[in-house]
This record gives sequence, structure tokens and C-alpha cells, in this order.
Amino acid sequence: MSTTLIRDERGTTHNSHNVTFENNEILNGAYSFYIYGASSSITLQQDKWIIKNNRITGWGYYAIYSYYNRNIEIVNNTITSGTNVYFFARSLYLYYNGTPTITGNTIYNGANSYGYGLYMANCFGLSNNRNDISNNSIHVIGAQYGMYITGCNYSDVYFNTVRINGGTSSATTTAYLNLTSTSNFKNNILVNMSNSKVMNSLGTSLLPDYNNYYSPLKSAAIIGSNSMSVDPMFVSPLDLHIKNVQLNAKALTITGISTDIDGETRRTSTDIGADEFDPDSLDAAALDLKSVYCAGMNTIEFNVLNFGLDTIKSMGIR
Repeated sequence: MSTTLIRDERGTTHNSHNVTFENNEILNGAYSFYIYGASSSITLQQDKWIIKNNRITGWGYYAIYSYYNRNIEIVNNTITSGTNVYFFARSLYLYYNGTPTITGNTIYNGANSYGYGLYMANCFGLSNNRNDISNNSIHVIGAQYGMYITGCNYSDVYFNTVRINGGTSSATTTAYLNLTSTSNFKNNILVNMSNSKVMNSLGTSLLPDYNNYYSPLKSAAIIGSNSMSVDPMFVSPLDLHIKNVQLNAKALTITGISTDIDGETRRTSTDIGADEFDPDSLDAAALDLKSVYCAGMNTIEFNVLNFGLDTIKSMGIR
């Protein structure tokens, strides 16, 4: 598991510019992409790598490792780890990357322990060319962090859905943020299935809002007057499309983001998370029985959830 499939090694003679990988199947290896510029100096960085619409699967350590890079675009990829995954495996690792675009990716990291979905450190944006992290679906097993973003200015983190399972310490967190007021963190779904924090935000001037923070095991701190804490009711543990009508039309409309992770148009009253969904007006389902019943005539009690937009006043059971 020591192989690297696509490698551009560091050094002043190895910098590559305007490289595109699109519509490929990239299988196995410890690293799928290893992209390393010469230094943090702009003239010595890799520039304009585009990794788009690929299936990047079976990796064991890093799917995309990008160090001293600028203007990288990681867009609409399916990124899935293998079954033999290292400790501290990181799906996306960006260090000293200028103005990256990370959008529309479906990411699954089955790390044994200490896994990361997205790691970004010292990734510097500009006021007129901001870091874009949007419309991503991230699921990490054996997680340390679903999303870890620190020392990055002018970063827009919008419409992401992040779910973590397991965890190895009390530091396990769905989102760890150390951002300033130049950045935005809005319209995201953060779910932690372990008994630890949903979000840890160290940037006191950052003002997160319109997010959904949820854990079934621990009360989640709600940050922002327009934020909430509800179970998104994912389609399945591996499919992070949502069913809970309470998230419908609760997000802040963001100029420039007109579609969701599936390419579906976002409405003016848009939804929190990577998935834009349209609930039916009338839709209900029985969730669970209140007791165990023997055969024969019984009065049965069960819980019903309204998945629709309208108030249900009566229903037929069959």
C-alpha cells in the first residue's frame, strides 16, 4: 500500500501548470494524487490543476494530497477509500493552497481511526477570488474530523453535508474551524454519531449561521440565530440525501450557487446541506410501534412522522 498513482514531486524543476484529469477511473494505491510544489512562493507553486468528474476509489492514505498549490479545482468527484485504510487517512489534504475550489464531491473515508474527510491549513484566498468549499457530501468512519479548516482566510463554506461515525478521542468533531471574519460558514449539515462535539469553532470573529447541528447521543450546541438541531433523516448511512422536511427552505440564498450536489436547481427558498429536495405536500410514515403485540385483536399505538409540507389532520392506515 505504498504506491502513488499520479505524482508530481516537489522541486523547482517539477512544477506543473494547467493540468486536467477529467472523467477517469482512478483505482487503489496509498495516494491517488500527490501534488507538491517547490515552496510557498507563488512563482514556485503548482498552478491550475483540475480534478473533475472522476471516480477515485480504493485509496488507503490520501485521495488527493496537494501541497504548495494554487487555483486547484476539485469538482464533482466520487472519492471512496478502500477497505484497508491507514490510521490518519485523509480524503482531501490541502496545505498552503491558494484560492482552491472544492465543490460537488461525494467523499467516503472508511479510516480505521483518526480519519479526516477534508483537511485544509493555511489556504489563502483573496477578497476578489475566495476559497470555495460548497455542495460536498462527506462521510467518515472512525473519524477524527469530518472537516478541519484552519488558518484559511476569505473562505466560503456553504451547503456541505458532513457525517462522522466512531471516533477515537474526545477531540472527535464533525467540523473543526479556525477562521476569521473574512470567511463564511453557512447552510451546512453537521452530524456526529459519536458522543462528542458536533462543531469546534476557535475563530471568535467567525459568525456561523443557517446550519444544522445534530447528534443522537449528545445535545448539540446551536450557533447562529437561524441555525437548528434536527435529525436530517438521511436516505441511508451511506446516502446523505435528506428527507426531513424541517430542513426545507431554511437556508440562506447564496449568490453564485444555483445548483446542488446533483446539479439540481436550488430554489430561491433553498435547503440546508448539499442536497436540494422537494417534499410532497402530503407524506407521512409510521416510524415505530409503541409496544410488542400478540396475535389477535389489539389496539395498536405507533409514532407517525409528517414528511410533507401540509398539516395532516387525518390519515388512513392499511
